[in-house]
Amino acid sequence: MTSSINPIFFYSLRLLLGGLGIYLASCFAPPYVSAEDIQDAGSSIPPFAEGNMLALPPMDIASPYIHKSANDPREYRYLTLQNGLKVLLVRDPTAEKSAVAMNVEAGSADEPTNKSGLAHFLEHMLFLGNDHYPEASEFSDYIHAYGGRDNAYTDFDRTNYRLEVARDGLSGALARFSRFFIAPLLSEHFIERERFAVKSEYELSFSDNSYRFYDALWQASSRKHPITQSVVGDMTTLSGSPSHLKKALKQFFKQHYSANRMQLVIMSAHTLEEMTAYAKRYFAEIPNHHLPKRAPFPPILSPDRLPARMSIESETGSHHLVFYFPIPDPTSQPQHVPYDFVRALISHQGEGTLTTRLMEKGWVSQLDVDLPVRDKQQALMYVDFQLTEEGITHIDDIRTTFFDYMELIQTHSVTSSRNAENARLAALHFSLYQPHSDMETASELSSTLSYTPASEINITTLRSHTTTAESLATFMRYLTPENMLQLYNGPNVEVAHYSPRYHVGYRWEKVQQWPQGTHITPLNLPKQNKFIPQRLTMLSVQDYRPRRLINQEGMDVWYQGDNHYHSPRVEWRIRFMNPNTHRSPHDRALTALLVQWLNQTLEKNNHPAQLALQFMNIGTDRDGIATSFSVWNDRSSQLITTFTDALINTPVTPSGFEEARAAYRQSIEGKVKPQLYNALLGELDRRLNPYRDEDKVVLAELKSLKPKELEQFRRAWLNSLHVQVLAIGNVTSESVIHTANTLHKRLKPSVPLKNIPVLEAVSLPASQIHLQPTLKGYTDSAALLYFQPPQTDLRSRALTRLIEQLIQANFYTIMRTNRQLGYVVNAEYYPVFSRAGLLMLIESSDFPSNTLNEQMLDFMALMTRQLQTLTYEQLEFARKAVVQQWFQRQDSLSELADKQTQLLELGNIGFDLPYQLYDALKTIDTKEVQSAWEELIRSPSLLITHDPEPSSEGSTVSSVEHSESA
Repeated sequence: MTSSINPIFFYSLRLLLGGLGIYLASCFAPPYVSAEDIQDAGSSIPPFAEGNMLALPPMDIASPYIHKSANDPREYRYLTLQNGLKVLLVRDPTAEKSAVAMNVEAGSADEPTNKSGLAHFLEHMLFLGNDHYPEASEFSDYIHAYGGRDNAYTDFDRTNYRLEVARDGLSGALARFSRFFIAPLLSEHFIERERFAVKSEYELSFSDNSYRFYDALWQASSRKHPITQSVVGDMTTLSGSPSHLKKALKQFFKQHYSANRMQLVIMSAHTLEEMTAYAKRYFAEIPNHHLPKRAPFPPILSPDRLPARMSIESETGSHHLVFYFPIPDPTSQPQHVPYDFVRALISHQGEGTLTTRLMEKGWVSQLDVDLPVRDKQQALMYVDFQLTEEGITHIDDIRTTFFDYMELIQTHSVTSSRNAENARLAALHFSLYQPHSDMETASELSSTLSYTPASEINITTLRSHTTTAESLATFMRYLTPENMLQLYNGPNVEVAHYSPRYHVGYRWEKVQQWPQGTHITPLNLPKQNKFIPQRLTMLSVQDYRPRRLINQEGMDVWYQGDNHYHSPRVEWRIRFMNPNTHRSPHDRALTALLVQWLNQTLEKNNHPAQLALQFMNIGTDRDGIATSFSVWNDRSSQLITTFTDALINTPVTPSGFEEARAAYRQSIEGKVKPQLYNALLGELDRRLNPYRDEDKVVLAELKSLKPKELEQFRRAWLNSLHVQVLAIGNVTSESVIHTANTLHKRLKPSVPLKNIPVLEAVSLPASQIHLQPTLKGYTDSAALLYFQPPQTDLRSRALTRLIEQLIQANFYTIMRTNRQLGYVVNAEYYPVFSRAGLLMLIESSDFPSNTLNEQMLDFMALMTRQLQTLTYEQLEFARKAVVQQWFQRQDSLSELADKQTQLLELGNIGFDLPYQLYDALKTIDTKEVQSAWEELIRSPSLLITHDPEPSSEGSTVSSVEHSESA
């Protein structure tokens, strides 16, 4: 349950078991799908005249038909219950889990002036019991028992609740979830406790750079728009007795939680008829207070405060120049606000474009365009230039050149050929969309349903890719120097004021006349995109797991044909493995710098390819360099050839080397300070992974490198390779073999796979290690306790994962809900490479780390007693939840490729590790769980703690209650 600016939802790496599934849905693959099937799959969607590309359907807001991609097999139904609740039902027959979301059009904008954070506090309280299910942990226990998860967030104009649960747990989940909005208990006992959770969340936000940044940014506004107010709340704004606060919560709930301002989404394999019955049965009781449509909000940035210049101090080493423009919200009228059309032109990296020219000058390393704020009437658009050291001195030149480019867009961008190309791109996005059926998708749909006609929910974001000269001219009136807030965000800012909540230094001043800078010429609009496919054909290929096509000394090639996803695409995962990658920190730094140089060298080609939905990613991995290419099957090897050319032939020039080194150094020095719990997880990873270097070590290595050294390293690195290729998708094995042979001919890899070292996690000693790293700038305390089972066999991994399932919900309920130890509370399975592990973590603003550790030890003793009474039924429930996660379906071809790559990295060439783990899991009984738990908590462990430096005034620590049972 979080606020919306930067949701704090605790995740960590699950390389082996947590999310590791196998592709089972392909066993039910549909028959051969031809190009004509793609073309004709949606009768209301006409094809392009020049090929078999699909066009967007015409906009009709009154249509009862929900436009969907021909590649979307789901069934949709939209209805409005008698109480006014809008309901969208989505049937996905292949979904293994059900997802639900409720969007409530009530947020911090609706709070009384003296009760900031009340909407967010109500969000917390709705999870803690209702008339039918009064126990505070009943909802979360049920969701966890059915292998699910849940979350919520509060924004200025809405509160959004969502959950995900096993298919057979949907009815029970809806029975519990619906009562949130009908009869929450709002218990005074938990009001007092949950207020401390909000306090912890508020104090946690002090180390979050996004909260700090926006607290300063909104000082440039009139502060009348609700986005400028705090969403979280604190002990001052939520003060008063529990009975007083309960009265305020009940009043807010009654005034603002009305069925006619709510949107429900249910996604499941259940039939539409079953889901319709569930919606009526469980949600018809939500009261309808017939609330009127919300009045428009005041301006985000008032015209009388523009144009203006602002500087905000940053704790990172990066430098950003940002232009902010208030514009109409594109989501409210996408066909008339060509935001996406303009955004694509501004951010394009092609010959002579704005981004390219600024990068060629050495002033900008990256440019982004986005909408950080929208309220259905207005939005705030930004253009963010990440500056180099030299760019800091050319701000006036960058601004002048930017507005020269805006004039070029207004006068020359609207052509029939550009609109046709953009229409084709929008159609590609829409017609070949690979749908997801998870709670994040349900949450997004429920929010979209609050401002978009149901017929448009799958397509509304694609309406502004094309435009007319008239619409563009109207829109461009907002992108002017007179309507701009110019912001510099970086270190060493001349401070005139401090923001009220987070005390961030800033300076703001009204501008009468912008200084004139140098005009960069020539500037060009993007040329025709050569990466856009013209005709696509589905091939009749289908394998149920990868098979090896080539097994040579220097190369192994794996292939899995697929037409299950109805997509004429191929996912390539190519690993360039070198036995010397981890020989020393020096070699690791050179490998990372080579990757940075390759990314910058290929950027001009990569950007137009991305616009055409063809993606190339290059990064380091455990064995060298890992690449992924997500491409159309009509040009499967195009990007691979481009990458190989750069890898082999492009010279490392002194300027290219310096640009890469500067960018890599800035990516390290400009890192946003992590949340405390993430900092502790980083310390854990560094301790268990001997090949992960500290930032200061990498920076020291970078400082001493020379261009010739990188070139020599590249040549030596290319001469000692093993290449591993995995191709999954709608492509023939013959095509894969041809591409692999071409790659082999050019690279000539010669290292056998057996010569690539197998990386292992560090084995902990028998006695516990206690680390207290020096972490500056954190006001919370935290404790992380990690256990490493001595066994590395499959049964030990399966047991550790099963134990996580049995203790995780109890850990959260006891430590977070009952004892109120902190806001960040988690127990989870935490593998490193192929080594199992279990961690427990608490971050607290009220208790020191030694108390948190004591509480975790107390919890372990409590669980030892609890597991002694573990029943067969409880064990089966947990076992079923684990199995469902292991065999969870992948919703897209790229997800499938990632999972199969994980298995290949682990050496599981049969791609059957989940089956092996299941075989180990199914014979585990209650006694083995009990003994495994007792052995686990006696196994080698690592304790990592942090406490803030004591203040001069001292501190008070609350006592902890021990009145609950697991």
